[in-house]
Amino acid sequence: APAVEARGIFGLSARRAGNSFGLQNLDPRGDVTSFPLSIPRGGSPAVVGETDEDRPVEETLYLPGLLDATLAKKTAPISAKADSTVYISSKKAKELKVKSGQIVGVIGRRRRAAYATVETKKVSSGAAEVSRNLGNNLRIRDGDKIKVVKLGSDEADEEAT
Repeated sequence: APAVEARGIFGLSARRAGNSFGLQNLDPRGDVTSFPLSIPRGGSPAVVGETDEDRPVEETLYLPGLLDATLAKKTAPISAKADSTVYISSKKAKELKVKSGQIVGVIGRRRRAAYATVETKKVSSGAAEVSRNLGNNLRIRDGDKIKVVKLGSDEADEEAT
């Protein structure tokens, strides 16, 4: 026979066994009757009453300066120039309106920031490669997101062209 539990309101108690939600009715004879609770979670078309065609298409936010960070290999040569360099693809450099050799701001985790020099290298369009030391300063690991920001005002760039 099941253990006798203290009854809750209306002679029902919360179900404690298993991973499902529901209520249990404990009879004086020791019989247990379960009442599973069916709570819809999310926006199922059957529950909400709309079809897939009625749902708006979710747009993803595109941030051009947000890149996947790749840390340089431990065996990479260490120098002051290599430590303060971020390697991005030429396509991404053109999109961010930066040139090779230009100084940019790099923002890592917890808003840690550092200056770095841009160099173009053959990497994927959404990735950037940084040195291990710069990665430690920015508190990033392989696969974390970093933000590359062009320094200076846009008005100065328009006057230069």
